[in-house]
Amino acid sequence: MKRWMWYVLAAVVFALAAGGVLYGVLTHKEAGLLSVCWKNGVADYSGECQELKWKKSQLPLKYYIAFDEDHKSYIESVDKGAELWNKEIGVNLFQKTSDEKSASVLVTWGSYESGSDDCSAGHVSHTGDADGPQSAHVVLKNPSDVHAVYRYATHEFGHVLGLAHDEAPRSIMYPQQPDVTDEMTFVLPSDYDKKLLKEMYK
Repeated sequence: MKRWMWYVLAAVVFALAAGGVLYGVLTHKEAGLLSVCWKNGVADYSGECQELKWKKSQLPLKYYIAFDEDHKSYIESVDKGAELWNKEIGVNLFQKTSDEKSASVLVTWGSYESGSDDCSAGHVSHTGDADGPQSAHVVLKNPSDVHAVYRYATHEFGHVLGLAHDEAPRSIMYPQQPDVTDEMTFVLPSDYDKKLLKEMYK
C-alpha cells in the first residue's frame, strides 16, 4: 500500500473515532436527581412525584455503619466513600456517628434485591413524606475487597443524596460498578453531579 493510502486510512480512522466521542458527548444523559413518590412513608422510585432532596437544615447526614468490628478495613472504606462527597462538593454532607438512634443513614451488608435499585453495588431505600426524605438505608453487596467497598459505598451515598444513575461508565454513578480491583478506574462523580449537588446543598 502506498504511503498516501496509509495517511488517508489514518485520517478516516481518526475521524470515525472523533465522531464516536462527539456522539457520546452529545447523547450522554447526565444522572440528574432521583424522582420519587412517597407511599406510606417509603420512597417509590418508579414514580415522578418529586425530586429527592434533603433540606440543608438536615445536613450533615449522620451515618451509622452496622458492621462487625472484624470488618475494620471495610468500615474505613465506607468512611472514605462518605468523605469523598464532602470533599468533592465542599460541604459537610455526611458525618459518622456511633449512635445508631441518631443516624439518618444506616449502612449494612446484604444481598442484591432485584427491583429495589438496579445496581450491582447494592441499593438504597429512603423513608420520608411530601416534605422530603427523613432517613435512608444503604445495603452494600457483599464485596470482594476494600476497594470494591469504597466504590460501592461512594456510589450508594450518591443515591442517598438524591443522584440517579449516570450513563457514563467512568462516573461513580454508573449502575454497574466493578468488584474486581484491576477493572477499577476513577472513583469520582461527574462535573454535572457536583454542580447539581452544590446548587442543592452549598
